Amino acid sequence: MTLLLGPLYHLVEAADRARVLAAAARVTRPGGMVVAAGISRYAGSLECGNNGRLAEDSLHLFTDALATGRNYDDPEGFTNAHFHHAEELRSEFESAGLADIAVLGVEGPAAPSLENATLDEVPRLLPSAILLARLLETDPLMMSAGLHFLAFGRVS
Repeated sequence: MTLLLGPLYHLVEAADRARVLAAAARVTRPGGMVVAAGISRYAGSLECGNNGRLAEDSLHLFTDALATGRNYDDPEGFTNAHFHHAEELRSEFESAGLADIAVLGVEGPAAPSLENATLDEVPRLLPSAILLARLLETDPLMMSAGLHFLAFGRVS
């Protein structure tokens, strides 16, 4: 198994991500898995919208990330990065020649609410949030409503 826990979102150019996935497929034994983390294109706007930091004067920070996936360095936010749609991440795995691809949402759409809940609220909210994440983790339209992806592909 080869783990890529960072390169696919820290490399903003598609060609660089393609080279990393091709190298991962090359060094992974036949039948082995390549597993990579990705960040949802909606991560920044969801996080800020749920923690009270999204405001009219900050919407411009999310324009490129929502439209193109490119996140620009923000001193109060995340660094330069590429944020994916789930199908875009799947396509990058396919282009690298990987098979049996699965892309799953990691936290689920309730993650920002849990992060901003008080310690007293978490025990009540957590069971429902876990069920919601499991229910939607493979739905291509909803998995982007979480913050992160985990993609799996088998080397043929």
